Amino acid sequence: MAQLQSVDGLLEQGVLALYRCWPRLPHRTTLPALDQLRATLAAELDALAPTPDQERFRRAAAGFAVAALRLPLVRSVAGDELDRLAALQPPANRTTPVRAVGLLSTAPVTAERLEALAGMLRAADPPAYAVQRWFYVANETPEAWNELRPALATLLDRLPNDARQQLSTIDATLATMLAGASHTAVTTAYEAALKQLETIPGVVAALTDQFFKWKEAQKLIRRSAAGFGAAGEAEATAAIPKGAAALPGADESTPEAAIAPTLTTIPVNFHTEVKFPVSVQRRQVNWLIVRLRLQKPEATAASSVVPVEFTQVGNDAPPPEHLTVRVLAPDFDEETRLWERTITVRYDQDSDPAVFLLKSDQLGKKRITIDFYHKGRQVGSVAFVTEVTEIQTSGASVALPRGDAETPEFARFERTPPPPADLHLRVVKKVEANTLAFWLDSALADVPYRSEFMGETPLTSKDPMTFLAQELDPLDAMVAALTADLTEAERADATQKLILLAEGLFEQLLPERFREEYFTRIAPLREAGVIRSLLITSDEPWIPWELLKPYHYSVREAKEYTDDFWATRFQLARWLAGRGPLARVDVKTAALVLPDVGLPAVDSERIFFDDLSARRMIALSGPSVLRQEVLDLFTAGGYQVMHIATHGRFNAEDADQSVIELADAPLHPGDLRGSLLRGIRRSMPLVFLNACDGGRANFGLTGLGGWAEKLFKEANAAAFVGALWEVHDELAVEFSKHFYNRLAEGDTLGEAMRAARAHLRELDPVNPTWLAYTLYGDPNAAVQIGSA
Repeated sequence: MAQLQSVDGLLEQGVLALYRCWPRLPHRTTLPALDQLRATLAAELDALAPTPDQERFRRAAAGFAVAALRLPLVRSVAGDELDRLAALQPPANRTTPVRAVGLLSTAPVTAERLEALAGMLRAADPPAYAVQRWFYVANETPEAWNELRPALATLLDRLPNDARQQLSTIDATLATMLAGASHTAVTTAYEAALKQLETIPGVVAALTDQFFKWKEAQKLIRRSAAGFGAAGEAEATAAIPKGAAALPGADESTPEAAIAPTLTTIPVNFHTEVKFPVSVQRRQVNWLIVRLRLQKPEATAASSVVPVEFTQVGNDAPPPEHLTVRVLAPDFDEETRLWERTITVRYDQDSDPAVFLLKSDQLGKKRITIDFYHKGRQVGSVAFVTEVTEIQTSGASVALPRGDAETPEFARFERTPPPPADLHLRVVKKVEANTLAFWLDSALADVPYRSEFMGETPLTSKDPMTFLAQELDPLDAMVAALTADLTEAERADATQKLILLAEGLFEQLLPERFREEYFTRIAPLREAGVIRSLLITSDEPWIPWELLKPYHYSVREAKEYTDDFWATRFQLARWLAGRGPLARVDVKTAALVLPDVGLPAVDSERIFFDDLSARRMIALSGPSVLRQEVLDLFTAGGYQVMHIATHGRFNAEDADQSVIELADAPLHPGDLRGSLLRGIRRSMPLVFLNACDGGRANFGLTGLGGWAEKLFKEANAAAFVGALWEVHDELAVEFSKHFYNRLAEGDTLGEAMRAARAHLRELDPVNPTWLAYTLYGDPNAAVQIGSA
């Protein structure tokens, strides 16, 4: 029977899980706070060591776990151990949801064990400490060296002289040991060299994942399907590698004592099957059936591909994934009043169905939207139209045929995704002309919204894009002058115009119920630090959410409510319904498009990227300046950031004919189609279009148009940043530099966007450039810019 885990074992495993992901945690927020928590807990363990107080130790470990889980991105990388530790804290002192603690060993912690745990908490190089606790697979050490040693070449210029000398010594020693060595001696020589690499400061932090790729939790001669080789059982309890002493008293549940089975990824592409009548009779209940199929269905009301990666442990069948299906149908009632179901998805069979009982009292064509969520994050959305009639029509039970030949794809499921946005505003466009329906949702226990309907807004203008373009025209004129160039009266006038425009848009676009909820619940939760990130997923592309400034007049109270701009209050991001946003981007290469089109600021961006490349050890492609060079970039791929800085012009009549200028000829969104997008679809980069009007999109002849839609929706970009109106050249460069620098320091996408915006506002509060930028993406997405 497996031995129960102990509190000290949970603490050890939880800390090691953090150490393993240390380089990917935010450097400006999370890591300094974790360092303080480690030091505080180590000091408390020192005080406990002479005569251990078991209850005090439990409280200290639980307090550490609770505090750590509050920090940005910790929950997404931490294992179950921190959750189980946090559950030991009394509920009255707990502010974050935790998992059940389960049974724990009652064996008392010893003074020797506390001393070892304190030493672990004081590790000067956490990634190196975690790596040194694991073992190289003996017969793989030559391959490990041949991968890791060349990877160090990009670090040489950043290493101190003594580190470079140490590396030269390692190379020379290895060459000597390999001369005439036997096979066993060869693998031993490579292992010794690899262990020496681990002792060079900064090396493991830059190559953490590569080191762990060649290591196992126990000492093995070779890997096998079961996770260990012929000598695995005999050597499972061998000593921990040199440089990392074993923690005395570690129970058998720790990674060093357990035989870690091989993890195998099994990718499976499912197809959505949605069954609902083409037309339904008024007030009659009809079944909406949603499930995932291994084979493409013959007929479906809405078609998409759902890629799922299952994780197989050893030879056991991979555990199933669970998917939440949520229906958004504002013109229908659901008989059970439950608008979401959870379905189980297994790797080798169709999913069980989610069934909804819908009826409508309103005649006409109606749009039904189905959102899919995995671990709280929206991974995709499909929609279809049905018609409500007075009489039942023949063929009412026949599902609609599949649509596009090239079926859209959902975002791939993440095993350990970052948490979803604190607040999710879902906006659905109804079939009726320009009517928007709103839902609020949150996965946080303290936020009282679970896909709650917030009302509808019928827009009076038949052409909302033209209406908004006219509303935004004054902003283009305001951009031309910096605050320093204006008189005091001109500054006050410009500020007043901007506020009135922003408050007016908020009041016109958001339903009254939402406006009331915002000031009574949402704003207080934001001030309390509960809500920080806001994601708006919408069927429409044209609302400038970043410009909205909350305003509400309560007739009942005869009172005005106001707040600062959404873009400053939240880590704000938007997304167009369809494929869900990606959770992670690991930047190794940046492709630059910097044509000479008379923008002096472009040279500043080129210099900045040269510096960023040196600081973060990322490769640069380009800069490309000609139209064919840019087309080749889209076709070839191979980069994780595409940065474009040039002039841009938005075409309100046909967004696909909007222009970005290149050195020889312009480029339009409509030029990018088919195989030209092959490379960018494969690379899925973050795209930053630093050009005026670059971020606007509109309903084109064949759906959504514009650069935003083309680059992130059709081309599968991980995220897209662009400007919604004219931007000031100098401020635009400041924005992009601050944005990338914050990402390099460990900020999430939303944190970096908000920080860059605040930086511009501080530089020039009147010029509206600070509000112009929009982010299509997941505000909690982790972006790793190279390595230090």
